[in-house]
Amino acid sequence: TQTPASRRTHSIVDQAARELALAALAAEIEKEEKQALRHYQIEEGEIPPSPEVAKRFDVILQLGKGGMGVVYLCRDPRGKGKVVAVKDIRTELKPGMKVEQRVEHEAMLLKELDHPGIVKVYDFLKFPRGSAIVMEYIDGLPLDHEIGAGRRVSWDFGLRVLKDIGLALGYAHTRGVIHRDIT
Repeated sequence: TQTPASRRTHSIVDQAARELALAALAAEIEKEEKQALRHYQIEEGEIPPSPEVAKRFDVILQLGKGGMGVVYLCRDPRGKGKVVAVKDIRTELKPGMKVEQRVEHEAMLLKELDHPGIVKVYDFLKFPRGSAIVMEYIDGLPLDHEIGAGRRVSWDFGLRVLKDIGLALGYAHTRGVIHRDIT
């Protein structure tokens, strides 16, 4: 039988062993993160990719960032070097929100869509600290570059853009997908 003093000693030893194991695990994770990011040069103002994205893809550059995550231009070594856009969704960017389930649901819906006005979703990846949506990369300038900063656009250009958006939204709506940013 154990005495109260020996139980306390075991308890203290167990706690110290747990703390050492956690410290070793944290050091191993930090080492893996540094290794995964060794080829990526972070520019000023950029958010580095998550270690999981950096390990899975060859990250080329940050394309943009929004409320749900950061989008990177990547080369997929598992996909014969195919260039893709990867939306890196990090739980630490939205603490307290249940974004994981919503994002996964939306990605699975979008995977089923096939329309020239809607970017193709190839895959949804889950990680311990976030997730990623692997999408088609479309080369070119974002629409806000064409119409932003008080620029005037021609009626023809504006009509073409609105028609393309309307056709894509109509297609999505007929398949039960409602775009959250359109009100």
